[in-house]
Amino acid sequence: MSHCERPMHMVCLYKEPILDNQVCPEGFGALSYRPNECYGINLKDKSPSTKYSNVPIDEYYEKRNSIAFILSKSIPKDEKEKFFEIDSFVDQSKDKYLVLMNKKQRVEVAVDSQRHPILSKTSIPMNEVKMILKIDGDHEDLMLVIYNLNYIWHLEDDKEFGIKCFTNADYELLRPTKIDLVWKNDDIAKTIFKVKLIGDGPGEYWCEAHTVFNFQMVTSPRVVATKDNRGHAFAARMQVSCIDNGKNLCTDIDKNAKRIAKNLRQHLRKLIREDLSDLIVHNVRLMNIEQILNSTIISWVHVTASLKNSAIDNSEEESSEEDNSSEDDNRWFNGYCSEY
Repeated sequence: MSHCERPMHMVCLYKEPILDNQVCPEGFGALSYRPNECYGINLKDKSPSTKYSNVPIDEYYEKRNSIAFILSKSIPKDEKEKFFEIDSFVDQSKDKYLVLMNKKQRVEVAVDSQRHPILSKTSIPMNEVKMILKIDGDHEDLMLVIYNLNYIWHLEDDKEFGIKCFTNADYELLRPTKIDLVWKNDDIAKTIFKVKLIGDGPGEYWCEAHTVFNFQMVTSPRVVATKDNRGHAFAARMQVSCIDNGKNLCTDIDKNAKRIAKNLRQHLRKLIREDLSDLIVHNVRLMNIEQILNSTIISWVHVTASLKNSAIDNSEEESSEEDNSSEDDNRWFNGYCSEY
């Protein structure tokens, strides 16, 4: 194989209108995914406060289709035959010539003897998109604050405005999580969302989106959060026998996943009852199987626990959580432990 880095031709299809004239000067237009890059015909005496630059011929040919599309919408129909300057050159006699074109892309060369409008562009300063994740101190909710939401690429009917949030909470499996709009100001310069927390264990949360500035990705910093603060989280390395009622459960990890996970929890709770009687275990999550050797399984677990005299009462949740944890353990085994 060769020439693997050579750019290939691409065709982009859009359901929504791709022309955006919201921030461009009169008579100029832009594509919706580059709304601050405006192209049009500059008459030299229009909008003197705006800085215009001529479009180099190389840039015109590189972006010919998109520029032609913008001009087809921004140039009035009654001026479709009118020529404008796209380039110039000087011959050996030092006479200057202009390369002219009209809306229909008809090209002519003329002596520089009269004034012509010029194909120009201008860049409009736009505010940066910022995403901030933070814990609400009053309600202990995870909130996403976005500045300049209008510049995030999204469809009109997208309730999440093109924003995708992710977490590795609970079992460290990457998964998406939902957001709900809480508040926004009139010009959507600042918008606040509530991020849905997943599972019982702590994990990292972060959000991503693509801006309209040539699809550049913007992401929030990662924040560690937990859905229910039911004690303190610990990591423990455990070694437990694979033998249960005379049967080696480790010979078929997938089939015996629930029983293995249950044995791990029971073994840990037994150790705590014997040596740490003041401690209550709320949740045990199997995170990693390090090794299976000589009918024993060595694994890492995450444990959520609290003191008996604390304000946490989890007597009813514990039994229901046991069932849910077993299902999650089975999913974890099926996804990650088939090699054993």
